[in-house]
Amino acid sequence: EEDTYLLPTGFSAADIVFANCCFWAQQNGWLERTIPNNDATAAPSEMQCENGDKTSMTAKPLSPELASYLKRCRSRPAFVRANEMRKNQGREEKESPISKL
Repeated sequence: EEDTYLLPTGFSAADIVFANCCFWAQQNGWLERTIPNNDATAAPSEMQCENGDKTSMTAKPLSPELASYLKRCRSRPAFVRANEMRKNQGREEKESPISKL
């Protein structure tokens, strides 16, 4: 359903936590960012461990239901505003040198 969230009462803090965990997993290559084609296989991604060793892993497929849910969460006005603020903050950090105390 297009307006379904984790709790029957609607969008809640549980959705914020779960959606952010999914976004983090996507950024780290643990969860695919898009729905894969039925005949396509996920290519392994290479990660570097804290000790410098490299390991490869394959991102878990993103189901159509999860993709739809994450799209709903991302399209919420507060998420859009927070994402814009995050992007602007990153630009500001790149433009201004870090002062040393």
